Order: sequence, then structure tokens, then C-alpha cells
Amino acid sequence: MRPDTVLRWLSDTSLRIGGLTGLHLVDLHLRDDAPCGDCKHHHLHVRHRWGSVNRAAAKIKPDWKVVDGVVTEGEIYRSSPAMVNSYFKYMTTEYTKYAAGHGM
Repeated sequence: MRPDTVLRWLSDTSLRIGGLTGLHLVDLHLRDDAPCGDCKHHHLHVRHRWGSVNRAAAKIKPDWKVVDGVVTEGEIYRSSPAMVNSYFKYMTTEYTKYAAGHGM
């Protein structure tokens, strides 16, 4: 992620660095009425998982599951419009340059 995106996401939530850097794309539900049903508005699920490629891990360990490819439960953070905007800006300008081979 770009430094401005990291700062935005950390300042707009109470996320810890490990929670942010351990996110996978499947954890992000950045549209209203996501299929998980856990939150009506755009949000993200922080999940503690072992074996992340970048060795990042969230300290929190609430139960979570994946049902039909959709993440449910875990620790849920509502995302601000600025977070969603910074995410889409990053995905459409820089992500594709580095996407291959990182396993996330």
C-alpha cells in the first residue's frame, strides 16, 4: 500500500499495524450491504491468520469463518469514504504492477 493509504487507514480506524498489513483482498467489503451480513455499510474484517506471506499477523483472535468464499465475523471495522477512495486509487494505479506472485 502507498504511505498515504496506510496513514489514512490507520487514522480513520483503530487498526494496529499488524491488522492492516495482514489484510487480504477477501477481508475487504468496501460496498454497502456486503454479502457477509455483518455490517450494513462498507467495512473490513481483521482476522488473525498464520502463515501470511509478509509475516504480518493481527494480535486479536476473535472467531471468523469463510462461507461460500465470503469472510464473516472476525473483528469488524467500518471504513470511511476516504479509505474506500484511497483503496480504489491504489488498486487502479499501482497494485497491478506488483500483484503477481505475492499470494494475497
